[in-house]
Parts: sequence; C-alpha cells; structure tokens
Amino acid sequence: MRNINEYLTHFLNIYLSYLEVELYSSMFEDSIVGRNIDALVVFQDTFCLLLTKNLKDNEIQELLENSQDVANAYINEAYDNQIKTLKPLNSKDFSILLGDKEFIDLIKEYQVAYKDFLQYLPRLGLSNEVLKQFHINKEGNILVQSILEFNNALAHISNTFYSNDEVKDKSGNIKKAKNHIYRAILDNYKMLLRFMIPAIRETMTENLWQNYRKIRIDEFLFLGRNITDKTKNNETMTKRYKEFFNVCLSIQNH
Repeated sequence: MRNINEYLTHFLNIYLSYLEVELYSSMFEDSIVGRNIDALVVFQDTFCLLLTKNLKDNEIQELLENSQDVANAYINEAYDNQIKTLKPLNSKDFSILLGDKEFIDLIKEYQVAYKDFLQYLPRLGLSNEVLKQFHINKEGNILVQSILEFNNALAHISNTFYSNDEVKDKSGNIKKAKNHIYRAILDNYKMLLRFMIPAIRETMTENLWQNYRKIRIDEFLFLGRNITDKTKNNETMTKRYKEFFNVCLSIQNH
C-alpha cells in the first residue's frame, strides 16, 4: 500500500507535466481564456478527492490514471510539446499541507460551492448568450473563473513542493493558494446570486436585503486581510455567502 505522500507526489508530477506544456501552448489555443478547462476540472477534482476522501488504493489509482490520460491528451495535441525542463519530483512530505486545517477546510468548502453551482445553475434558465457573456461553460455548467482560480492555487502548491525553499517560504506559497481557493468559492456563489437576486427581489424581506448589503460592504472592508481575519461574529465570508445563497434558494423554491 502506498501512502498519501507518494500519491500526492505522483499527482503533482502528472500536473507539472501538463503545466509545463500549457504555460506556453495556451497562447496558441482558440479558447477565450487560453486554458483547457476540461483538463483543469479533472486535476481539480483529483486533488480535492486525494485531500478529503479516505479512498482505497484502486480508487486512487483510477483517479491518477484518468489524470495521466488527460495530461497526455493535452500534451500530444499541444503546439510544442518537445521541450522538457521540469524534472519529476521525488517523493515529498506533504505534512505542511495535510496538517493545515484552514487549507483542508477551504478545499471542502470549495467542493460544496462547486457542486452548488453545478446543481443550481441549470434551474436559472439562462440563455446561451448570457452563459457566454459570463464565461460559463454551458456543457458542464461550470464557472470558468472559479476553475482558473483553483488552477492558480494548484500552481502555487506545485511550486511549493517543486522548489527547495525553506518551510517559511512554503507557508507563504500555501497562503497564496488559500487566497485563490477563497476567491473561487466566492466566485461560484456571487455568480449564482447575480441571477437569483433580481428574480426574488420583490419577495426578499428588508432584513435579508440589509444582510446582503452588509456582506458586500464587509467583503470590501476585508480586502487585504488574511483569510482568518475576514470574519464577523465568528463567521467567514465564504460561509456567509453560502448561508445567504441557501436562504435565497429557499425563497426561489417557494
């Protein structure tokens, strides 16, 4: 049985092989955002599951094989895939990441936000023109911006363990990854609310409307703070957005 450090090292080697080619080949893609979103979703989901689920070896192996297939497909079709600069990682110790409760909690919150977007976006009945305008992948019902934010987080994590920096510098890179995941969570809920609120505005109570205004104002006032400091009454901004979304959803369902 392989341990989680070996599995995460294996995953990062797959991701780095993709990333090295994507860093320059993306400039030649037809995509508006210059990214292979389908591939990023696979890497995102695999990373989240490795960190949050107690999977069996065969389940992990299947995830890694799928990620490898996705990476290979992208590399084989890339504009230039011949130059290899990044060397594969040897087995790494991920305790600094696995022992960071705030990071793991953010990953779990992101999984919920991502699932909420997948589940509830189709109910809004948005036209293809609107989906395109807001960079929403109409086939997968995913918000492109949140996927890119998560990919930025994954790039920071990869850099953390690829480099030979001291622990202090690794912590700084993980902090940056947290900020990207935090923004990805908010992006999902803010986009859903962008379309939900106008539809339920007339049935929203004044207290609920004032609550929304407070959330938006606090989000502005908290700019530049560490994630741990972006709290009010012991509630994080991500949880406040999630709770507000749940209330709006209950109104919409009545």
